[in-house]
Amino acid sequence: MTRVDVIIFHPRAASGAGPLSDAFAAIRGRNAQRQALGFRQGGAEVTVVEDLEGNASFGRRVRDLVGAIAPDGLVLLGSGSVQWWPRGNKANKFEKSWTGFAALLDEAIRR
Repeated sequence: MTRVDVIIFHPRAASGAGPLSDAFAAIRGRNAQRQALGFRQGGAEVTVVEDLEGNASFGRRVRDLVGAIAPDGLVLLGSGSVQWWPRGNKANKFEKSWTGFAALLDEAIRR
């Protein structure tokens, strides 16, 4: 079976950033959990990364995370990302399958 991993980056609001930043971080956090649930229901392994502190570059963090899990397929997204398959989407001919998702990405890259 193909192993697909999803890494969702969810930066927390900076300490003392204020109520608006805290509110948006909370909204993004709920969105990250919703995304994680959907991907898990599709059979993916999901990691939500909240600790983005430190001096490591984004590329280094991704390499370290991916090296530790060695997936066959990988989806990277941020907690503010929009839903891929909205309810009632009549154009969803792939029925949320990983094969369809990969084919759609391949098609988009070739354009």
